[in-house]
Amino acid sequence: MWQTRRELWDIGTLVATLVACGGGSSSSGTGTGTGTETGTGTGTGTGTGTGTGTGTGSATGSFTGTTLVGVLNPTSCGSSSVSGVTIVLANQTIANACAIASQCIDLKNFQFLAMSIANFTSTGSAPAITPGTYEIGFLASQIVGATRATSDAICQQTSLDAASGSITITTISSSAVAGSYNVTMTDGSTLSGSFNSPTCAGFGEDFCGTSQGCTTSTCQ
Repeated sequence: MWQTRRELWDIGTLVATLVACGGGSSSSGTGTGTGTETGTGTGTGTGTGTGTGTGTGSATGSFTGTTLVGVLNPTSCGSSSVSGVTIVLANQTIANACAIASQCIDLKNFQFLAMSIANFTSTGSAPAITPGTYEIGFLASQIVGATRATSDAICQQTSLDAASGSITITTISSSAVAGSYNVTMTDGSTLSGSFNSPTCAGFGEDFCGTSQGCTTSTCQ
């Protein structure tokens, strides 16, 4: 799913830039909106980094299709250290999602919500992501972001970032991640729901910002 990787790479590049500069400034956004999403469903759980399991996850909200999860334990990015977690919630079930995520494939008429939490430091080891509530925004040593993206019939993609809100991690390990989210997008709309999914090796964000993934892709 090159579309997903492209959205996540943008955050990874920002992390890499802030690490190289020794940190970032704090900022926050505000917004109001209505139409909180509700519902239940199941999805195939997948993930990266140290993730090894695959299986069936679950999610609530409009994004109740396939769930992809990646966990990155503290790792070196040049002279710096980064840790993170990536959660991608789709609006439909995707067969063989873990395999597709590592290929140069764009999906038609596809919608997803991508969320990332990253800790970074230029001294010592970045702390691992632990259970807690993470506010959308940039801190001196942390980035928390969410992007809602939609593709059309020819795989052209539009996206919308979160302006405020939070992502809550209730449990996290190299094999599974569970939590919830409540975010307000830049257009004032709100998204909320929960997720509970195993991880799978091969999926996740390039937090070091070293590769943009595919330069060409197949639309299907």
